[in-house]
Amino acid sequence: MKSLYLLRALSLPVLAAVIAALPLARAAASSWTVEVVDAEGDVGSYTSLVIDAQDRPVVAYRDERFRTARIKRKSAGGWGHAVVPPDPSANFGQWNALAADDAGGLQLVYVQMPDFWLRHTSFDGSSWSSIEDVFIGGFYADIEIDSQGTPHVGYVDWPGGFPAYSTSAGGPWSTDLLTFDNAAYSSLALDSNDVPHLAYRRLGYTPPDALVLAALQPDGTWDQVDALTSPPTDPAALSLAIDAADRIHIAYHDQLSGQLMYYLNDGTDVTHVVIDPSLSVGNFVSMEVDDALVPHVAYYMSLSGDLRYVRGDDWAPVVVDSTGDVGQYASLALDSQGMPHIAYYDATNGNLKHAWASPPTAATVAADREDGFSARPNPFHGADGVEISLALPRSAPVELGVYDIQGRLIRTLIRRTMDPGNHQVHWDGRRDTGQELPAGVYFLRLRGHGAVRGERIVKIR
Repeated sequence: MKSLYLLRALSLPVLAAVIAALPLARAAASSWTVEVVDAEGDVGSYTSLVIDAQDRPVVAYRDERFRTARIKRKSAGGWGHAVVPPDPSANFGQWNALAADDAGGLQLVYVQMPDFWLRHTSFDGSSWSSIEDVFIGGFYADIEIDSQGTPHVGYVDWPGGFPAYSTSAGGPWSTDLLTFDNAAYSSLALDSNDVPHLAYRRLGYTPPDALVLAALQPDGTWDQVDALTSPPTDPAALSLAIDAADRIHIAYHDQLSGQLMYYLNDGTDVTHVVIDPSLSVGNFVSMEVDDALVPHVAYYMSLSGDLRYVRGDDWAPVVVDSTGDVGQYASLALDSQGMPHIAYYDATNGNLKHAWASPPTAATVAADREDGFSARPNPFHGADGVEISLALPRSAPVELGVYDIQGRLIRTLIRRTMDPGNHQVHWDGRRDTGQELPAGVYFLRLRGHGAVRGERIVKIR
């Protein structure tokens, strides 16, 4: 199994120039709407967002004033009243993780403080179940519901620091501790056969810190599927998703570079790329994959205090909200149309906010077609190359070039006057000299009609 790491060492001036050139304002064929969900006191940390069986967003979050978890659901009339799970404890609702089943029910795990008890409750559409203790201690919790309605919970146990997994089919909770590793940060996902997978940051010197993926084996034991150790990486906040083709996706913040990274394991090859080369991005990150196998990632940019979003068919970051310090505890979910919703914390005002993307309007689609510019497939294999599509409304001088992550022109594809209409240009992943380029992140830049368009592309081998 091959592992590709696509990180370059950049000076701050060069990095700043590259970041300035990125198409951060491009909203990927949709527009964003932002609203305040809850402004009653300091609310909105430890956020977990799901879309329920009726295609309604539901969010669990922390109320710092009363030190409880809260849950709100949106309907046609707006966001309903906050519901507090029936936990008699004086302090609970940290590391919330919410899941929705196909029957309209909800399941919630959270941490009760100060003892780090990991607890569970469920909602059947009319009432909440009694509180159950999942494990004596846990944090960084995540929950998924399988095809039989059984909950699966991944977390880091307290105080041992082991990756941990618990499940219950209606009886007592059973727990597996992955004692072969110490961990910080974790995320859980189920594949098409309901097999649980855990991603986590391994702590230690022998072996070194690493991004680790483990899976439950048929014999009931856990084993490592992959461990990324070379070149060195120091993963922090991370989010795991498994698509319909059982490909494994992980988005995470790398503390060594401060960048947001992406890992893809398709069962044969492993791809590892930079999603956002800015500094201090991804301290909070959440990812889901849609039915077209495209990953969607929401994340926090701590230097500027804004909420960002990117999708894997173009890897063009979008600033969703930059009003104050916003984006911590970002949690993303996709609705039935594949449109992203993000719940997150507004640290400036102590509010819970919700942003969602709307499908493109007919006018937007027409505008995109008038000046169409896309590259497919993306990511692409070097042996196959990438097809670049242009739709020009009128004759004009056009320049199309390929740039590396340091902003250097490495291949000129077009520099001439072109007729109106649709055009296809093939790039074989090579320099102007014919030399094959290494796997990495590259940028297409199209100049024409008095405008400049950019597209981010990834060569994976």
